[in-house]
Order: sequence, then structure tokens, then C-alpha cells
Amino acid sequence: MTDQGGIENTAFITPPSWWEPLLGGAGCAASTAMHGHAFLVTSEDGDEASLFTQFLAAKRLCQHSDGTGPCGECTSCRMFLQATHGDFLMVRRQEGKTAIGIEQIRDATRFVQQTTLYGDSKVLLVEAAEQMTLQAANSLLKTLEEPAGNTLILLASSGIWRLPATVRSRCQRIVLPQASQSEAVSWLAQQLGCNTDDAAGRLSYTRNLPIAAWTTSDATDLSLESQVSRSFDDISVQQAAPAVWSQLSSVGLLDRLLLWIEAQARRQLSNNERSDGASWLALHRCIAELSGRVKGGATPNQDILMTEVYRLCRSRGHPAFDELATRFLSSLGISGHSG
Repeated sequence: MTDQGGIENTAFITPPSWWEPLLGGAGCAASTAMHGHAFLVTSEDGDEASLFTQFLAAKRLCQHSDGTGPCGECTSCRMFLQATHGDFLMVRRQEGKTAIGIEQIRDATRFVQQTTLYGDSKVLLVEAAEQMTLQAANSLLKTLEEPAGNTLILLASSGIWRLPATVRSRCQRIVLPQASQSEAVSWLAQQLGCNTDDAAGRLSYTRNLPIAAWTTSDATDLSLESQVSRSFDDISVQQAAPAVWSQLSSVGLLDRLLLWIEAQARRQLSNNERSDGASWLALHRCIAELSGRVKGGATPNQDILMTEVYRLCRSRGHPAFDELATRFLSSLGISGHSG
């Protein structure tokens, strides 16, 4: 999807305390982004990376910024919040697709080349930038190096290892700090208007990612999510697909499984366990491709889907897993190496 505007009033929340080092002072990220032109914002939480980049975008376009954030009241801010700002473009994966395609990036490049409508700045934001195909990422390289006019380009990512080195090297990097447990619980309780015990429960469901806990709070059944999360952790000792999986739709199960796999891959790769990390990435590709088929209209039998997914996940770590993953992708009509 390629969108104009912001994200329905969430871009102007009071910044959480762990963002303060990035937003205050002359050398901070928000100040730097007023002068640089291409930034890669990374976080373990994709929602947080997206929210932070939108905060920077709104600040850049704001007509009366106080120096640390957007005012929220000027014409520019109102258009941003209403998703109608003509000088802001967000690119994200289209519904039913497994990646951000080259045509989306070409449209974005044309947007950057157009004359500004309201001020002297334009902002292009690519959400979950690691979802770009290699062709899409390559088509963005020239724009990253020499954007037209006074353009700010922001890439948000929770999977920076999946971005080509050519993209990473052309961006200044902003790494969002991880919130402490007390900071996260306090902020989440304030945002949701709940007690700290409820906030801690929601935080546990998202594996200590407070922004994700906040953005998914309206649709979260904590009891069910706790069972699902535990079922993923226990896959290696289970003899059959967990019963709790049958309480989820195929799309819901695969989406949750992808988040869990991404967390495992990040941990292994950050610990320089590259061989183990590679198998997690191969598993991620298999589940992502299957998810794309289902979101695109495929209707596999729920029991068969659960069984096949369970078998694939349980085999990760086996010496023959790469061959199994390749065979799984072939069954979906995809050729090539699983990694």
C-alpha cells in the first residue's frame, strides 16, 4: 500500500521516556533528521520503528515545531493526522502481497521528484523496509543517494539484516533503545488507562515490546495469546500441532508465528549464531510465503495447514532442514534455495 498522511492520531502521542535521548538536544536524531536526507530507523519492534519515523516525518513537515516534535495544531499537522498531507508518502506492503514491489518504489520515486505542495519539504517513509524485494530495493538506491529537492527519506525496519548492504550503507542509522521493564509498564499503563498488572500482562504477550502491546491492545485476548505464545516456545517437545492453534484463523496463526520466528532470528543473529540464524530465516521465508498465499485467497484445509506448519517448525534445527524447507517452498510453486 502507498499512502498519504499519518496513522490516525498515534503519531503525536507523548514520546515515551526511552525516546528522550533521541529527541532532545542539538545532536539528537530528531534534530539531525532536519538536516540529513536518508535515515534507517531500526528497532526490535516494527510498530515502534514505524511510529518513530512518522513522528520525525510530522516534525519535519510541521509549520510550528517546538524543536523536539510536531505541534499537532498547524495546518500541516492536521493534514498529516487526517492522512491527507500531499508532501508525505508512506509505502508499505500491499494487502495480500508478501513483499513491497518495484512498482511501489517507482511510484515513490516519482513522488519525490514532484514539486512540493505546501512547504519546502517532502517526506518519503518506507515502513518495514526489509520487506522490499531486491529489485525494489535496488530501484531506491539512486533516490537514497541524491533525492530531488529538500526531501527526507525514512526507512523503518525491525529486520535490518534482511536489507541489502547497498541500502544500509546509503542511510544514516538511528537505533531505538530498548525500554526497561519499569519504563515500559509505566508508559503502557498510562496509555491504556489500566493498572500496572494488566499492563505487565499485555507487555508479556508482546515479549516486552511496549509499542506493539499498545497498538494491539484493542484486539488482544491475553489468555489466548499467552497460550499461543507458550505453544510456540514448546514446539520442540510437542508431539502434534498444539490444540490452541485451532482457535485461530489461518491468517492469525501465521501472522503470530512470523512474529515469533522474527524474534528468534534476531536473537540468534545478534549473538553471532549465524548458522542457527540462517535456519530461522529459512523457516521465516517458508511461513511468509504460505501466509502470502492464504492472504491472497488460497483456502487450505485448516487441519492440514496446522499439521504441515507444525512439522516444518519442529524440523528446524535438523541437519536436513534446508532440504525440507526447499521442498516446502516447491510445494507452494516456488523454486530456488530456501535461504
